[in-house]
Amino acid sequence: MAPPIRSRPYAGGEVGNWLTRGRGSGLSAEATVAAWRKVDGLPDAPATFRFPHLRTDDPTTAMRMVWGPDPAGVQVEFLRIDGGGHVHASKDEELPWLLKKILGPMNRDVDTADEAWRFFRTKTR
Repeated sequence: MAPPIRSRPYAGGEVGNWLTRGRGSGLSAEATVAAWRKVDGLPDAPATFRFPHLRTDDPTTAMRMVWGPDPAGVQVEFLRIDGGGHVHASKDEELPWLLKKILGPMNRDVDTADEAWRFFRTKTR
């Protein structure tokens, strides 16, 4: 069996997979969030919200973490999907079976695009 497809590993490290070696390395998701928090002078402890689990056949969970109390001010937000594959989250979209096999589990508790818009719509220059 071939190694899993990993273009940007969540835990950091080498970027690429068995077909695309030598693309460098990257920070973990948590280290990236920590770097943004540091640049913005935000506290270590986030406000957290765990999304309700909507489907019993969904092996994933979703949590939102927000640093910075004022939506009109500087904030860093992290939408973490535990147990998910390399795919966006969607309450309604269904992936074809082959993509499910290649990309892994899709979270069904939240919509990635809606969450991105919810965050960015309050931001100004």
